[in-house]
Amino acid sequence: MKNLFLLLSAMAAILFTACSTPTVTNTARSSVEEMLLSAVVERGVSSVDFESYAGKTVAMDYSNLAPQVDKEFVQAYIELHLARYGITVAKEAADADYVIKASSSVLATDVDKFLFGIPSMPIPIPYMNLSVVIPEIPIFMRIKRSAWGRFFFNIVDAKTNKPVQIVDGAKSESSYNNWVVCFFPFKTHDLPLGDDNPEKTHFIWFFED
Repeated sequence: MKNLFLLLSAMAAILFTACSTPTVTNTARSSVEEMLLSAVVERGVSSVDFESYAGKTVAMDYSNLAPQVDKEFVQAYIELHLARYGITVAKEAADADYVIKASSSVLATDVDKFLFGIPSMPIPIPYMNLSVVIPEIPIFMRIKRSAWGRFFFNIVDAKTNKPVQIVDGAKSESSYNNWVVCFFPFKTHDLPLGDDNPEKTHFIWFFED
């Protein structure tokens, strides 16, 4: 009787464990979309050479970034890029040598889909208010998710407000493709995701003399 009780208890434990479902939530944006936008910001801003201002102090004017949803990340990455050149960011223009006015005219994602096969379609059942939906059957399909960015920098003298340099349109893009060829799915992209495209983390140290 004791052995039977233990057996039933073990079976119940296995049953309830197998039926448990983990809680799954999703963020407002997918990880792919966030990586696309992140790559665009990093590539676009990193393409700008601030070597002429190395060791100087600048104040940032981000007022023209207000329309962009991701302005906080753009601001953070701009200041990270400036730090690569040893540029100090001051809070006030009075304490700076230059003022950098940053703006972005484009920072968004887009989706393009091409399908060769049978699209999803509903098939009504005669004499009933029901229909059966046939799922999409792709023979060849490409879903391309792209991100685009365009950044501008107007650098002026902090004391006179006279223009010193204009960076006119630092452009960048990134893409992520989902493919189906002869019913076999795969993906291609230019993003640093996992082992598909490994990138090293870079560390830059600054030491006082």
